[in-house]
Amino acid sequence: MPIDYRRDDDRRLITLTFTDPFTFEEALSQADRQSAESTWEYAVFYDLRAISRVPTTSQMHEGLSHIAGLGDGQARGPVGIAIPPRTEMLASGLQYAKTAGPRRDLEVLLTATQIDGWTARSAPIRPKFSS
Repeated sequence: MPIDYRRDDDRRLITLTFTDPFTFEEALSQADRQSAESTWEYAVFYDLRAISRVPTTSQMHEGLSHIAGLGDGQARGPVGIAIPPRTEMLASGLQYAKTAGPRRDLEVLLTATQIDGWTARSAPIRPKFSS
């Protein structure tokens, strides 16, 4: 399966792990699913460390336009994007962050420490309350 979708309601976190091959349409459908499940405010962690190709600039713009049309105007939760430490992936990740603009809570993550920090800030473990 090229995109593994995991939803953690306790942490309000969706984790999407991508592997090759996947299509751009499959990637867009994950945002559709999030909107349909009314989890738009959940943090979303995109794990792209196992993919080999870089999205094109037009795909980035199309993806951002698609996402902007979802969620019924509701603010989207924080987004973390883990990428492999390759020059072309870093350039693409930074371009995506720039294109998304300052209104987005989006971080490009390269190391396990960065991923752990993002997860702790964006999708903390919530204490269970017993009644």
